[in-house]
Amino acid sequence: LQSPKIEQIFIIADKREYVTALVVPNQEEYKQKFGVGDHFFLQDDRFIDEPAVHAWLEEDIKRLGEALAKYARIREFRVKRHMFTQESGELTITLKTKRKVVMQNYEKEIEAMYAAD
Repeated sequence: LQSPKIEQIFIIADKREYVTALVVPNQEEYKQKFGVGDHFFLQDDRFIDEPAVHAWLEEDIKRLGEALAKYARIREFRVKRHMFTQESGELTITLKTKRKVVMQNYEKEIEAMYAAD
């Protein structure tokens, strides 16, 4: 979370060929960059699939990944529209991600990142 563009990130790598992630952009940074209002983050679509958004986040993900070993760098990621929350059951009361819940909730999208190769 060393990027001001990223509010939350969920890394997937356990027992996988490479590292992927679910990324939640910082809403204020996003609104400023793309000129959208609060309504954008209230839409039902779980993911943002716009290439410009992916490229914007990828700049920082690649830059910050340069300090890591090649195998530890994020290779694929999806941009989540909504934050992980306690209400959704994805965070504990101490704001730690419930890995099993997130993996179940986004199983289709996670598997698609690995099927892309």
